[in-house]
Amino acid sequence: MKKFFTLILLLIILFNLTGCYDAKGIEQLAYAVAIGLDITDDNELELTLQFATAGRR
Repeated sequence: MKKFFTLILLLIILFNLTGCYDAKGIEQLAYAVAIGLDITDDNELELTLQFATAGRR
């Protein structure tokens, strides 16, 4: 009987911890539209990103 209640408790915890309550859609994210790679005077690689974001409505 103790194993049965432990199993039920674990299943309840499992289903409560899954889900997508904090999932973000593509309209809430920023994505790179331009990527630039340059070599600096110190002979290091410099990465530049330009992001596009959706305007708030």
